[in-house]
Amino acid sequence: MPRTAHKSKIQRRRHVARAVKRAAQGVTVYYNPATGKELGRETNTGLSAMPRIMEKARTAQREWASLAFARRKRRVRAIRDYLVAHADEIAAVISENSGKTRIDALATEVIPSALQAGPSCGSAERHASSVMA
Repeated sequence: MPRTAHKSKIQRRRHVARAVKRAAQGVTVYYNPATGKELGRETNTGLSAMPRIMEKARTAQREWASLAFARRKRRVRAIRDYLVAHADEIAAVISENSGKTRIDALATEVIPSALQAGPSCGSAERHASSVMA
């Protein structure tokens, strides 16, 4: 094994060890997997917060279900339009956080998400009560 590959493997192990230690301390550190550069830190959510988070999610679902189909359709299409308008920026964030190339991020994440929003709105209208509720 070349010396540089061995050094790189050791560096990756050190990154993982530091990340595990920080996670145990209540912080998750995330890195660009392609460069090893630290991208940010997030405080871990404690288990005691989960009931409140789940209740907020249930409330949001009830609110979504109470919207008329036409309003839900407009909102889904607005998300699609945002994805299309900001595709390059979104792909850059995905690339930096996942190590994917921008082209791969566009092809496997951004474009499929935008494409799915269009047909979902058209065909779902026929099945609105079962699909969107």
